Amino acid sequence: MQHKVSVRQANQKQVLNFIRFAGDVTIADIAEKIRLSKPTIKKVIDLYETQGMVMAVGKGESTDEGGKRPTIFRFNRNHGCALAVHLGPDFVFGALTDLNGDILHSVYSNFSFRDMDRVTERICSTIRELYDRVNHRETRVIGVGIGVPGIVGVDDGSWIFSPHFVEWGTHLPFRQMIQERLGLELPIFIDNVNRLQAFAEYVKGQGKQTRNLVIVDAICEGLGAGILIDGKMYEGAESLSGEIGHMVLQPDGGPDCICGGKGCFEALVSTRSIRRILQAHRGIRAESLVYTDGADSEEVNLDSLFRAYRQADPFADEIIEDIAKWFAIGLNNIIMVYDPEKIILQGIYSDAGPRFLENLRTKINQMSLPYINRKVEIVFSDFGRERGVLGAANYLLARYFESELFADTPIH
Repeated sequence: MQHKVSVRQANQKQVLNFIRFAGDVTIADIAEKIRLSKPTIKKVIDLYETQGMVMAVGKGESTDEGGKRPTIFRFNRNHGCALAVHLGPDFVFGALTDLNGDILHSVYSNFSFRDMDRVTERICSTIRELYDRVNHRETRVIGVGIGVPGIVGVDDGSWIFSPHFVEWGTHLPFRQMIQERLGLELPIFIDNVNRLQAFAEYVKGQGKQTRNLVIVDAICEGLGAGILIDGKMYEGAESLSGEIGHMVLQPDGGPDCICGGKGCFEALVSTRSIRRILQAHRGIRAESLVYTDGADSEEVNLDSLFRAYRQADPFADEIIEDIAKWFAIGLNNIIMVYDPEKIILQGIYSDAGPRFLENLRTKINQMSLPYINRKVEIVFSDFGRERGVLGAANYLLARYFESELFADTPIH
C-alpha cells in the first residue's frame, strides 16, 4: 500500500513540476517529455484542476490527422503565495511572491537600533504587513522564508552567530522566537541569506542551468558567499559554509574586522576600508574625480568612486586595483577549493563595471596553476537588493513542492 501511495505522489509531483516550468502545455506535450501514460497524466491534471492549482486556458491546434483540438493547461501561479524576509545589518526587506517566486509586493525599511527585541519586532511587523495584503479567501500563504547574515542551524532554526549582532550572543532559537512573536500559524524556514541568494541565481538569475556555482555578495559592512554543488545548497558540517568574509588574507598587520579578527577578506574590501583610504588622501589627491565629483570623505560615495574608476581616473584606479588584488586572492582560494563553473558577484562592486571583472580575471589567471586554462566564468549579478527575498521565497517554494507530504496535502 505504501509503495502505491509513493508512486502516486511521485507521478503527481512530476506532472505538476513539469507544468510549473513548461508554461502552456497539452497532455500530449507532457507525455512526450516524461515517461507517464496520457491517462495517468489526465488523472493528475483533473485532480489539480479541481483544486485550482492547474487551469485550462484554451485549445491547441489539431494534428495533421485531424480530431479534437487538445486542451491547453497552465499552472495557476496565483493559487498560493509565499512570504520572504531578508534581514540585513541595518535593514529589513520583505516580499510577497506568487507560486513562481515572482515578487508581487515588497516593503523595505532601515533601522539604526541594535536591540534584539526591536529587530525581531520589525521582522514580524514586516511579515504581518505582507500577510495582510493577501486575499485569504482565494489564496493560501504556504509559509515564510527568512534569510539572515551569519551562521544558521537550518534543521532547528537556530541563529548560531552573526558578526553584525554580536551582542545578541550565540545559538538563539530564532525560528521559535519569530513564531511566538508573530502569532500566525505559518511554517517558518530560516537560513543564511547568502546561501539563499545563490539559490535565487540558480533558479532566476545568472546561474540558470549552472549546477556548480558560487555567489560572492559584498555589502557596505559585510562579505559572504553562497555555494551550490550539483544544484544543492552546501551548508557544511557546522553551517560555516560561505563565511568567506572571515577568511584571513592578511594575517600580519591587517585591518580589524567586525568579527574580532584581523586581516579578514571582508575588512580589506569593505566600505570602511575605502573610507580610510579616502580620508587619508583627500588633501594629497584633491584633483581626483573621486573628490571633485562630490564624494564626501566622511560618508563615502561609492557611486563617485566607481564613476571615476570607469573614467580611468588614476587615483580611483589605485584604490580599485588594491581591492581587486584582495578579491582575486579570495576568489582564487574559492576556485582552488570548490572548482565552480561560475562565480557571480553581487552587491556594491557590481557598479564597478567590466574593467573590474577583467582585472579580476587577469589577476586570478596569473595566480595558482597559471599554465592551466581555467574556464570558470566571473560575472556580475542582475539582481539588486531583492536578491535575498528572491532566494528565501524560491527556496521555500522548492522545499514545498518537493515535500513528501505535498501530494497528499496540496494547498486549497
